[in-house]
Amino acid sequence: MLVYDSSAASNKPQEFECTYTTFKSDSDTASPDNPILVLDNTEYTWEHNAVGIFSNPYRRTSFEILVDGSTVYGNIIKIDSRFTSLIKWLGENRIKVKLTGENKDDGYAVYKIREIAFNDSQKLSSQDGFLQFMIERLLASSAPIETTEEEEDEDDEATNAEMDRVRRYVPKGHLFADEEDEEDEHTRMFDDEEEESDDDEEPRRGRYADD
Repeated sequence: MLVYDSSAASNKPQEFECTYTTFKSDSDTASPDNPILVLDNTEYTWEHNAVGIFSNPYRRTSFEILVDGSTVYGNIIKIDSRFTSLIKWLGENRIKVKLTGENKDDGYAVYKIREIAFNDSQKLSSQDGFLQFMIERLLASSAPIETTEEEEDEDDEATNAEMDRVRRYVPKGHLFADEEDEEDEHTRMFDDEEEESDDDEEPRRGRYADD
């Protein structure tokens, strides 16, 4: 359900409520019939593309958009269990995204998520390549096995840490192709710091030696 957050203007604490259920899927592609997630559309007809951010997952489970200058929230009602950690991570980091979906009888079926630059434009962010990389990896994975709530929290923390680590090492969203990684087992990604060189160092032998 899309609702205006009247408590946002006040200091009244909100009681957290998880609005979605998870479903298992092994589909390697996302489509209206095999969505990543579903938003409630009973009180709002979503556009084909919707730009906004996912809410802080520790406060509410929804997607936020601006309508006539006011923030409104669309509750997530279903989500592919492979994507719960990613959606939480997007909400925690307040990452602006564009959803692409289709209004169906059971809700707005979202099958594409792109990262948008955080300004008034709707241009893709330079980090969108990273997001697409993560989505492709998740689509290629199998549905997770059922775990306890404590194990889920540990998995979320590990996943979030891994996404943060990878994102730091991916300049402007560009990634090495899997094929390149397989050919070169010693491929490394560095920070912006230049690697020190020593002119007196003996030439290395083997694959990287100057022959």
